[in-house]
Amino acid sequence: MGRRTVMVDVIKQNFERFDGENPHVFEAFKKFATQVKDTGKNSYSAKSIFERMRWHSEIETVGESFKLSNNYTAHYARKLMNDCPEFEGFFRTKELRA
Repeated sequence: MGRRTVMVDVIKQNFERFDGENPHVFEAFKKFATQVKDTGKNSYSAKSIFERMRWHSEIETVGESFKLSNNYTAHYARKLMNDCPEFEGFFRTKELRA
């Protein structure tokens, strides 16, 4: 097993743990993606949605902000496209090389 494979596996495991412990993060990702989709766009940047989530969490809301790892962006994009058929193909993703 190569070093790259181990890194991909570790990131995936960390994402799954984080996602399980923080379901509100996926809900925020879905909410902001839906807002974009509702404007008529057929595709968008998951990274832009992550930055919007950071802004919302740190600037627009009162309370504890949440930290988002850039390593999880593609995982949230894939999760949304898998869980919600209306988002199939909405984000461009690279093949995970494990």
